[in-house]
Amino acid sequence: MKSLARIISFATNPIFILFPIPYLLVFRFGYGHVLAIKWSLFSLIFLIMSGIFVFIEVKNKVFSDMDVSKREQRFLLFAVISGITAIYFISLFVFRAPPILFITVWGIMFGIVLASVINTKIKASLHVSSLTSVLLTLIILYELPMILFLIIPIVAWARIEIKRHSVPEVISGFFLGILLPVLMYFLLKYVKVLSL
Repeated sequence: MKSLARIISFATNPIFILFPIPYLLVFRFGYGHVLAIKWSLFSLIFLIMSGIFVFIEVKNKVFSDMDVSKREQRFLLFAVISGITAIYFISLFVFRAPPILFITVWGIMFGIVLASVINTKIKASLHVSSLTSVLLTLIILYELPMILFLIIPIVAWARIEIKRHSVPEVISGFFLGILLPVLMYFLLKYVKVLSL
């Protein structure tokens, strides 16, 4: 069972989970496949930068593992990811990205701040949080069935099985993951930045 849990955990790494989001958002807001692919590949650069940073820090023994499992190590992770996200935001502005990507970056920054605050008390599962955010975004924007949420307990089990998280940590990751798309949805719908 541990081997299966490791495979599930690897496959649902936040970098892999977040990769399709720029494409799905840009396409959903009417920019077509070509622009959606372009912005996905552009966004991938920044996801890869984040992955390379974690890899280097694991190799340098600053992080214990690729999941940055130790709570006290996550402050550095959040700080660097915030910096990469800020560079991404500036790049979106310079290259005149679709507005939905700016909203997404604000959501990511809010999520990083919230995760940092939560991390002072409990090590919320970023795997569960990312997956929950992505699934809820797809359910809202593409009207997909809620049954997709059944994937979340499988990932939560995997994270607990390989002893990366406890039950309260995956639950806190779930609620963090719910909060971000809901906030972004209300921002989009009621602030009228974009119409849904």
